[in-house]
Amino acid sequence: MANGGFVDGGVTDHPTEAQMPIDLATMPPASTEISDLVDRLRTGRCVLCAGSRLTAADGERSFRTLVGKLLAELPDGDADGARQVLESRPLAAAGFVRRRLGDRFADELKKAAAPFAELPEAIKLLGELPFRAIVTTAYDDAFERAFTKDGVVPRIYTPRDAEALKNDGKLRFVFKALGDPSRADSIVWSAEDLQSALADGGYRTVAHDLYRSRSFLFVGFDGRDPDLAILLERVLAGARAGEVDHFAVMPGLGAVEKEELYAAYRIRVLSAENVAELARQLKEAVGEEIAPALPDDDDFEGWL
Repeated sequence: MANGGFVDGGVTDHPTEAQMPIDLATMPPASTEISDLVDRLRTGRCVLCAGSRLTAADGERSFRTLVGKLLAELPDGDADGARQVLESRPLAAAGFVRRRLGDRFADELKKAAAPFAELPEAIKLLGELPFRAIVTTAYDDAFERAFTKDGVVPRIYTPRDAEALKNDGKLRFVFKALGDPSRADSIVWSAEDLQSALADGGYRTVAHDLYRSRSFLFVGFDGRDPDLAILLERVLAGARAGEVDHFAVMPGLGAVEKEELYAAYRIRVLSAENVAELARQLKEAVGEEIAPALPDDDDFEGWL
């Protein structure tokens, strides 16, 4: 079960090459951070991977915060035990509140994750960048709204839509990794839900196609967030990152944690700490001229 942090999450089935000792001196230099990201954005080789913290200006949309809000809907005394384990075992607390709420669960989650009328600045700015796709653990519709262009809403997928996502063309889409509260059967909230989604292959396209051939930019996560642990330790645990580097804005991580992220997942933690400011820099550097998206590595006809 994914717990509260990626370093001690219990899953050790990382790619074989990632298990080799790595020296921080061998990591790509910080001076190439922006240029590497710009190159991937211009060629349609970058996927935005956004946590729920980004959808609220104060960061109070974290997974733990949402679980706490739903626990508050239970009768006095019923949730005391779950609150005691919320910090250390958030998915256990999540499963508890889902079972206690029963048929009310989806509606209560929808209310707790109700969208804000005004999108946070960082999300607006990210919406102006040419990401190939958006993977988000947020339960609201912030990213659908941000990436709607000229009235055209991007296609929305959840782990329940694995087959449809597999057949998706070159159009940009939003993958709601933890499901959509407006579709109760798609919600991934507890360890039980996660096991079911993994067993059904709901993450196969994200883990084995996108992550292998595209660079992910992780934003809106804290190093101890359960939804980040779900992505890294469960969804991407069996994916081979290959030679593709990924990027993350995660202020506050120490040298050991940064080294672990790069060794295990080829994620380079950027020196930038402000997502909105990074998005501005990327927008200015990318400009208006975008090259056609490159075909996937195994799309032989596309390369002809």
